[in-house]
Amino acid sequence: VGLQAHCEYLPWLRAESVVSFGSHFGTFPFRTTKARKGGHWFSAPIFNSHFSAVMMKNTGRSRQFSIARREGLKGYRAGIVSGTEWVKTALEETGIDVQEAPGVEDNLRKLAAGRIDVYIDDEAVIRQALENGPSSRKDRFFVLDEPFSDDQDFHIMASRAFPDSHHLLARVNEGLEKIK
Repeated sequence: VGLQAHCEYLPWLRAESVVSFGSHFGTFPFRTTKARKGGHWFSAPIFNSHFSAVMMKNTGRSRQFSIARREGLKGYRAGIVSGTEWVKTALEETGIDVQEAPGVEDNLRKLAAGRIDVYIDDEAVIRQALENGPSSRKDRFFVLDEPFSDDQDFHIMASRAFPDSHHLLARVNEGLEKIK
């Protein structure tokens, strides 16, 4: 489609902010939410995934339970990656203590240290971190059987303030269609 992209790695909240203010065209991967729809456009889905939770094995709080029913987490301290607003909102609405950290490794360290009881993130991200981290990780953590969320679409979130962004997004969508 003749577009050339420049990628810059930014923390989630900063990425969302620079797109909102129009200094960058877009960021990914983001879910659509009511709050985001008001100030952004979204591409066609680029992939779908679901969120799951990981816990430490062999602690007094380790157990399989229905995480889809958020009430099962009451009394637990839940860790998330900063900027995962839809998870934060879903947990806080149920009265669950949410603690944010900059990344996956930070959350796994907090979990290992007992500073959080459960860490919630994209299941593929969790499984990759457990598989590719130190070998002892697989022996210390487990992923809950039931996912935290159903499969959800993730998109490129585009700025409404970036020059000609609506036209650029249409071209991005053309490219996504060709890739499929």
